[in-house]
Amino acid sequence: MHCQRTKRVFKSDKDGYGGDQGGPMLELTYLPNMLESLHGMIPRHISIKTTVNPVVARHPAGRNAGIVSEDTPWVAPGGGNGKRYSIVNSFGAHGGNTTLLLEDAPPSPVASLDNDNNNNNSNDGRHEVVCISAKSKASLRGNVAALLGYLDANPDTQLKDVADTTSARRIHHHIRVAEAVPTTERLREVLRAMTADDAALDNHAFHVAKQKQKVILTFSGQGCFYRSAAAALSEQAPDFADLVVQLDCIVVQLGFPSVRAAVVDRTNPNNSGGNNSPLVTQLALVVLQIALAQYWALIGIMPDAVVGHSPGEYAALCTAGVLSAADALFLVGRRAELTAAACGEPGSHAMLSVRGASQGLLAEVCPPDEFGYEVSCLNGRADTVVSGPRAALDTLRDTLQEKARELKCVLIDVPYAFHSAQLDSVLKDFETAARQRVTFKPPQIPVISPLLGWCVFVSESEPEVIVNETYLRRATRECVDFVSAVGAAATAGLADDTSMWLDVGPHPVCSTFVRNCLGKDTPGVTALPSLRRADDTLAA
Repeated sequence: MHCQRTKRVFKSDKDGYGGDQGGPMLELTYLPNMLESLHGMIPRHISIKTTVNPVVARHPAGRNAGIVSEDTPWVAPGGGNGKRYSIVNSFGAHGGNTTLLLEDAPPSPVASLDNDNNNNNSNDGRHEVVCISAKSKASLRGNVAALLGYLDANPDTQLKDVADTTSARRIHHHIRVAEAVPTTERLREVLRAMTADDAALDNHAFHVAKQKQKVILTFSGQGCFYRSAAAALSEQAPDFADLVVQLDCIVVQLGFPSVRAAVVDRTNPNNSGGNNSPLVTQLALVVLQIALAQYWALIGIMPDAVVGHSPGEYAALCTAGVLSAADALFLVGRRAELTAAACGEPGSHAMLSVRGASQGLLAEVCPPDEFGYEVSCLNGRADTVVSGPRAALDTLRDTLQEKARELKCVLIDVPYAFHSAQLDSVLKDFETAARQRVTFKPPQIPVISPLLGWCVFVSESEPEVIVNETYLRRATRECVDFVSAVGAAATAGLADDTSMWLDVGPHPVCSTFVRNCLGKDTPGVTALPSLRRADDTLAA
């Protein structure tokens, strides 16, 4: 159906295509519609040879509509300045009914060829990416020369057309050259340099691996959060800013305070996460992480597996499809509320990072029973986090620095001793809230579990949901064994020397843990951050 000025007209594109149904039929119907839009003409209905059924004819007439009986110009309203609309519909024999509403695309400004300041020869600051590829270096040189020859023979070619044709309209081979240029003339200069000197072409060319690199998203814990961590990214990437707004709306709808300012607000001169309540800090961290994971997906970075550290595990489970965004944020917010109510004023308990000591060495130098601490996180082969009363940890830190000066002991900036006995009174109520309010689903991608020390896969033979309210209760209280999680990923074939570990958080923390866990066994491991403190955009 086409909207022709104030009257709707109907025609059929299906008659000449036989009996295909479903998706192919919709595509065949869509293509003629594109041609009609391009040529500005609606062709007549070809199947009606005699009189139309009077019942059918009566209804369109009463709705200011009609059937096209002869070729009709399709003119945009408003003297050609408005938009044309069309509905493409396809019925299927299986009962399907698919409909698309189409409209004219925004007009593309075309520079006058008589204007000396056209887009080809002026630099307005915008660059277009032109990509050329081939299966061999010899073919690549030939393709570069061919494009240069075409541009020399067609000097009026628009740079946007070249960029769209070479970058967006084809599947490329693994040997490529890509150049961001502001004008067609600059593109010619680059191509001439490549054709004149093989070394110049070699410097520009790069190989793209045929085998897809495995991507593992790692979601860090609360200790790395700071206020306005994603302010610069939200200013430069509107899609990311929209994701933060959408997630913040969910937070508010759940009855929690808005966290958008904590994630993207630059106005507060004190750029510290300590200004926020534990509730806001934890929600802001998970909102940031879910938004980052969704933004990476928008630009084509899809994870093969996920792993989360402490509160970051909720964002990981959301990314894997185990939890909806609303359920993940509810769990984080509810756990923070219960912790604040049960543990009271922050500061009575703490967490201490001990770098340079394994769990065994730490227990040998300072036995847990004697010094009143318990191990909360195993972040690396020699990177241990312990929790306990603040006074006990002060004594432990002083003793360790006296007995083993090579150790680095740092108190972590968190309000409570997570993964310790301080949270025991929270567990029952938290498990009940998760059971009553949350829907758990099997993961869509593997979840590397620091609690279990193995990977949770999608398995049709084991439909039981492993990640449930009991899992979250245990994860709240028990040790975060990141070392075993990374080892399990390697054992399960999810990670190898070529895998990329992408840290999803405000500052690279888990990427450091990955390197510590893998050690010298995988010297070529790639661990990259999404954001880095004081950086202005995506750090990776």
